[in-house]
Amino acid sequence: MLRIWAALAGTAMLVGEPTATVADRRVFPESITSTPDGALIVGGTATGALYRAGPRETVLTRWTAPAPGAPSGIFGVLADPARDTLWACRTGIPPGQTPTAIVRYRLSTGEALRSAPFPGGGFCNDLTLDRQGVVYATDIGRGRVIRMVPGQAPVEWIADPLLAGADGIVVHRGRVLVNSVRSGKLIAIPIAGDRPGTPAELALSRSLQRPDGMRLAGRDTLLVVEGVGRLASIDLSSKPPLRVTTLADGLVEPVGVTHARGAAQVVQGHISYVLNPELRGKDPGAHGIFAIPFKEPKR
Repeated sequence: MLRIWAALAGTAMLVGEPTATVADRRVFPESITSTPDGALIVGGTATGALYRAGPRETVLTRWTAPAPGAPSGIFGVLADPARDTLWACRTGIPPGQTPTAIVRYRLSTGEALRSAPFPGGGFCNDLTLDRQGVVYATDIGRGRVIRMVPGQAPVEWIADPLLAGADGIVVHRGRVLVNSVRSGKLIAIPIAGDRPGTPAELALSRSLQRPDGMRLAGRDTLLVVEGVGRLASIDLSSKPPLRVTTLADGLVEPVGVTHARGAAQVVQGHISYVLNPELRGKDPGAHGIFAIPFKEPKR
């Protein structure tokens, strides 16, 4: 059972089955994104395809085939409706040993438009963008952030030991926020024109354990999944240490989150079936998407 914490009442609700599932098996999604009308999109790390459910649909079906000549797996995905774009991280399997790239799709059709390889290789894990459409992507293998200005090739923006295990990423009020799946830290990097400022760890009211995908819900609320089975929110407007609230516990292998349909939508990755030799090749069952009740706080 999934345990949902009711922050106001101080009690927990029990939620049973997922509210949506991915139609194909052995997809192993690593990220989820959504559009303002409530459509949900995930990528397959094992298939290289995108899967989509319309605003009122509960099954994500195969939407695209792998782009010809591109590395096979899709990791981070991010919808950009203002530019009719879906951004995705592509990398081969096993990660880090084959080319990796940022791929642009047409959001309205799923058509693959452009593939931009990472400079010097690496492992594109997740991505975000600012209001000007500049893309920032994490390289989890090399502890760096890659930056891509529209119409230009990606370049290394920053590499730092503090970014070892760089995973989830968002842009918030003139800075790039990155979490580390290895250290559990949340790191802020000021944006100084086209250059980075000095990265610094943000103090939190409790530590994060194996943080993965994260997305903003509103202006100052950060939703982040933790590999130990939790969904948390971080109040970025609170005084340090930033207030961390556990929204859900008991999730099974959560890897990504998006805010859609009036809830936090958390996707299940079943990554143990990829990493554990005893489970590899076995059927993990349907990949579930769990709707965690969550309303954007009023400011």
